[in-house]
Amino acid sequence: LFDGRQEEEELRETRWKVFHRDIPVTNKDIVPEGKEGITETRLTIAFPIDDATRETVQKSGVVYCYLPTKRRTDLHFLIQADFLPMIGRENISDHLWNTWLMQELGKMAGDIIDEIKDDMQLGNLLYDFIPLEDEIQDELVKQFYGELSRCLKDKEIAKTTHGWYKPIKCAIPNNDSLR
Repeated sequence: LFDGRQEEEELRETRWKVFHRDIPVTNKDIVPEGKEGITETRLTIAFPIDDATRETVQKSGVVYCYLPTKRRTDLHFLIQADFLPMIGRENISDHLWNTWLMQELGKMAGDIIDEIKDDMQLGNLLYDFIPLEDEIQDELVKQFYGELSRCLKDKEIAKTTHGWYKPIKCAIPNNDSLR
C-alpha cells in the first residue's frame, strides 16, 4: 500500500548550522558508572537555517543523546551530548553528569549566539534563539537556561543604532516615557 504522506516526510530536507565543542572532563566525581576514564566529551548544538526546519524544531525540540529522547527542551535549536540515558533511551536521568552537560551546553550556546549575531543566515533570528525563562518547563533544561543567561550578560548581543552592546549598557524606556 502506498502512502504519499510518508514519502513526502521522508524526502523533506532540513538545513542546519551545526557547532561542536570538545570539553575536558575534569571532575571525575560526576562521571557515571560505565564512563570511567573519560577525559573529554563532545557537545553539539544545531541551529535551524530555514523556516520549515525552524517550525519543526519549535514543535518537537527534544534532547538528543545520539538519538532523540522524549525529553522536551522548549528551545528553538537542538542540543546533543553524551547524556546518561534511562533504560529504554527515551529519557535522560537526573544525574550530576547530565546536569553538568546541560550547564556546559548553556555556556556553549551563549558563545555561539554571540558568534552568529553577524551571520548572514542566522543573525536576523538571533533573538528567536534566546528563550524566555517562562518558556523552559523542564527542571534539567533550566540548568541550561541558567548558564545561557549568565553567559549572555557578558556578551555584546544588544543591537542598537550605534552597534552591539552588552545588555547592561542599554536602557529600555518605560511606557510613560514613550508618550
